[in-house]
Amino acid sequence: AAVTTRGVATIFDPDTGSVIGEERHELVGSFLETVLFSDDWILVSTGTAYAAIDRATGDELWRAEAFVGERELSHSRSVAAFVERGVVRIVDLEAWEDRVLEHGFGRIHGLAFSPDDQRLAVADDDRIAFIDLASDDLIQTVPAQNVSDLYWIDEAKVLIGTTDGVWATMSLDVDALILAAREGAARQLSDQECLTYRIDPCGSEEASG
Repeated sequence: AAVTTRGVATIFDPDTGSVIGEERHELVGSFLETVLFSDDWILVSTGTAYAAIDRATGDELWRAEAFVGERELSHSRSVAAFVERGVVRIVDLEAWEDRVLEHGFGRIHGLAFSPDDQRLAVADDDRIAFIDLASDDLIQTVPAQNVSDLYWIDEAKVLIGTTDGVWATMSLDVDALILAAREGAARQLSDQECLTYRIDPCGSEEASG
């Protein structure tokens, strides 16, 4: 685990509380927000840039600019994802090469990798988008308003937190989504809802009970 104070990242053993080491770098300055680290490198978000630093030499391995209000950073075992001007950038944590995912995202509020590291969930202003990381294709979208936090529970469920303080689990199973949409609809489903839940034909569904 790691904590940051005045530009210094202190790495410690969470079981014993003993300090393993401290990392300093001129890039960090006095404002360091996020730390990911391995035995070989440390990845930081400073509010103005994201950067990977070699822990042995202090050399900078990789860097990308960050912008005001962009603070989302997530990682799997092999890649990290962060936000840059409304797009998601994926960084290989071994080769330190990156690529951009552009799927018409709005302001991004959450990023989360699936447990098998094969998919990335991206929450923006009105939806959660699911990306296949092998192809970078958008494979599913689910309408979701006011998402502030996003976590993957298992392969078929995510946990979302909203700006209203509400937490809820969301199933990614298509049949379960269709059932929930039909049971909760007291009006004709919109074209977008039918597209999202793959309902064809798109007709009026009355709420039960």
